[in-house]
Amino acid sequence: AFDGEFGACVAAGVSPVATASKVALVVSSRCPTIEGELCTIKTLQLAGFRVIVLLEDERMGLRPFYERAGVDAVRRWSEFISTSDHSPAAQALIRHCRSTDQVMSRIHRGVRVGMIAVCTSLRRLRVGELHLRAPGVRALVVRAVAASMAAVEEAERILDAINPDLVLTDPEYTPKGEFFETCVNRHIDVVACNTAHRSHALMLKRYGRHNRDEHLTTLSERSWEQVRNLEWTDARRARLSEEVASSYVMGDWFHTPWLQPHSTPLESAEVRARLGLDPTRKTAFIFPHVLWDAPVMWGEPLFANYQEWFVETVAAACRNTDVNWVIKLHPDHVWKHQENGYLGETTETHVLRERLGTLPRHITTIPPETSISTLELCSAMDYCLTVRGTVGVEAARLGIPVLTSGPARYSERGFTVDSATRVDYLARVERIQDVPPLGPEQRELAERFAYGLFVLRPLTFTSITWDPSEVRGIGSTAHRRARIHVRTEDEWRRAEDLSALGDWFMSRDDDFLTPTPW
Repeated sequence: AFDGEFGACVAAGVSPVATASKVALVVSSRCPTIEGELCTIKTLQLAGFRVIVLLEDERMGLRPFYERAGVDAVRRWSEFISTSDHSPAAQALIRHCRSTDQVMSRIHRGVRVGMIAVCTSLRRLRVGELHLRAPGVRALVVRAVAASMAAVEEAERILDAINPDLVLTDPEYTPKGEFFETCVNRHIDVVACNTAHRSHALMLKRYGRHNRDEHLTTLSERSWEQVRNLEWTDARRARLSEEVASSYVMGDWFHTPWLQPHSTPLESAEVRARLGLDPTRKTAFIFPHVLWDAPVMWGEPLFANYQEWFVETVAAACRNTDVNWVIKLHPDHVWKHQENGYLGETTETHVLRERLGTLPRHITTIPPETSISTLELCSAMDYCLTVRGTVGVEAARLGIPVLTSGPARYSERGFTVDSATRVDYLARVERIQDVPPLGPEQRELAERFAYGLFVLRPLTFTSITWDPSEVRGIGSTAHRRARIHVRTEDEWRRAEDLSALGDWFMSRDDDFLTPTPW
C-alpha cells in the first residue's frame, strides 16, 4: 500500500548518491514515523551524502522502505555482534562498588558504561533506584555492564567498517547510548533527534565532547544568545502563546491523544474546585518525571536520581502546611504502561506509600490520565517544582516561579529559582510561600527561552504531514497516517523544510533553528 501511494515519491531524487563522497549512517528509529525518517534520508542524499542504514534484526521488515528510498546499504546490527564474554571484566570493573554512584563512575574505552548500565537496569526493573545488596540486583547490574561493554565493542566494529562522516542515532540506553558516546569520542559528527512537542516536528542537536551532557531539548549557548538578542515583540509573544495553546487544543502536546481537551478551557477557580484546593492558600505543584526513565543521563542534579529528589521534595511538602501541594504524575505513564501491558500502580505512588505512608490532607495527587491539561493547571499554580521537565518552561513564561534541583535544560538562564545545595533547595520548599513571583525581566527571559524551544528549535515538516485525529494507539507504537507531498526530484530540492534541514546538516551549528519565524 505504501509503495503504491508513495513509492515513486521516495525513489525520486537519488541521483547525487552515486557521486557522493561523504557517508551518513542512520540508526533506524522511525522518527517521527518511517515516512518522516525517509524524508530525513532524502534530505541527506540531496545534501551530498551516501546513506547507510543500521537496522536492528527485529525491525528487518522496514528494510524495503529504506531500499525504496535509494539508500546505499542496509546493515544489520547483528553483523557486528560481540561474541566475547565480558562478564569477568564487568565483574572486575564494579567489584569494589558499594553504591550506584560508584557504578556510574565506571568507564570502559572512554565510554560511561556504568552510567548507561544503571539507566538500562532501572528501566528494566521499573524502579527509581538500585540497591546493590538487594537479592539479584548486583548480578543484574553486572550483566548490564557486560552488555554495555559488548555494545562498545560493537560500536567500534560498526564505525571501523562504515567510517561515517555523520551519524544519526539515539543517545540513551544500551546499545545506542554506547554507540553515541563512541561516536563522540571519535570526533564523528553525531546528531540526535526526537519528536518535538508536536507530532509533525523534530528536535535535532549536534553533539561533541563539549556538549555531550546537554539535553536534546535545551538551547546551546549560541542559540540562547541569538534568542536573547531578538527584538521581543507582541507578535512573537502571541506566536508563542498560540503555539502552546493550539498544541493542547489539538491533543498533540507531546503526543497525548488520550487527553480530551475541554470544550472551554477550565478557569483557575474551576481547577481549584475540581482538585479540592483551599482557595485561601497558594498552591505549589510538584511534577515528577517517570522515575526510571534515564534519571541520571543529563547533568549532575543535587540529588542522586529522580526518586531521591521526589521523596525528599514531598517529605518537605508534608512539613509545609501553609500552602496547597499538588503532585501531578507524568502523563507518559499512560502509554508506557499500555505499551508494556503493565496494570500496576505507578512507581511514584508505590514509592511514596512505602517511604512516607499516607500523605496529609494538604497534599493532592493527580493521576497520569487526568483530563485536566497542564496548561489549565498553570492557571491555578503559584509555584512549580521539577528536576528538568518541560513544564518548568511552560510555567516560567507565565511568571510562575520554578524551583530546580540542579542543572536543568533551562536553569541558570535568569528565570528559575536555582539552589547550590540540596539543603538550600529543601529549605526553599519548606518556605516556598516566601518565594516572590517572577519580575517582568525574568518573565521575558522565560518567554524568550520558550520561544526558542517551542517555535525556533523544532523542524516543522510541511513536505509530509500527519493528522493527529488519525492516530491509532499511543506511545512509541502509535500508528499515524502520513502523507508525503513531494513527488519529484525538483520538488524534493525546492521543499523549504528539507532545504533548511539540509543546510543545517552541512553546518557546524549545535542546534537546528528554523529560519522562517525570525
